[in-house]
Amino acid sequence: MSQSLGGINLLIPPVGPAIQGAEPWQIQFYKPAVQDVLKHVKQFSYCDTASINSFLLHAHFNIKAIEYMEEVISERQSQGLLVTDGWWPHYMNNICKLSLGNWHSALRKKAHIYVTQCYKWDPENYHEVNLSIMKDLLGDCGAFLRDGIDENMNCQGYTNNLTHPALASLIIDFFYTSSSLSLGKLFPEVFLAELPRVTVAIAATVLKVILDEMVSLQSEVNFRVSTYTLVYLEILGLMKKCDTSVDCDSC
Repeated sequence: MSQSLGGINLLIPPVGPAIQGAEPWQIQFYKPAVQDVLKHVKQFSYCDTASINSFLLHAHFNIKAIEYMEEVISERQSQGLLVTDGWWPHYMNNICKLSLGNWHSALRKKAHIYVTQCYKWDPENYHEVNLSIMKDLLGDCGAFLRDGIDENMNCQGYTNNLTHPALASLIIDFFYTSSSLSLGKLFPEVFLAELPRVTVAIAATVLKVILDEMVSLQSEVNFRVSTYTLVYLEILGLMKKCDTSVDCDSC
């Protein structure tokens, strides 16, 4: 008995690897035309991650991955583009393992650049002095996201939260200008009119990840849901608090 999903008949035998030795959870397992589909699926997932929910649980991501795939396949078919047989939904479980790792890694690399460039480190680069600076940035809630005190007469005493150049530079570079594949260019309907709050929160969270790495002297801190969800939610809360600040853009 046949069964179909996404317009593909399950009686069609699964295709083998495009490259010998590749596994179905690796993108190089698939032919170039299929890789294009999978890359587009990833772009949809990156857009949702950056604008709706940056800390999607694995089980929920699997469900969303299927939704992304169905959407991309339907889009291609509506454009008259060929969607080859033999890979979906046969390798559905493996394809869902194509994670957000590369996107997170690229965001971290950009964040490291701006942490290095935009915070005021010791000119002599003494580790002990820099360590003290890092602890100050991380010690006071949200200090690493502040850019001094508002000098506006109507807002004297208010701190400029969420305005640090490191945060602004990271967002502009990674989400808008770094390449033709930046999410702001791929999905202008999501990112052009207004910067999503989730985008600000995930960028700020990644800055903290890099500072945590520097303090701990680890080569890489695990960017895990269990570790950084609270940080992410605190930043979203800070943004909401700033909304309630009277007559000021800062809080």
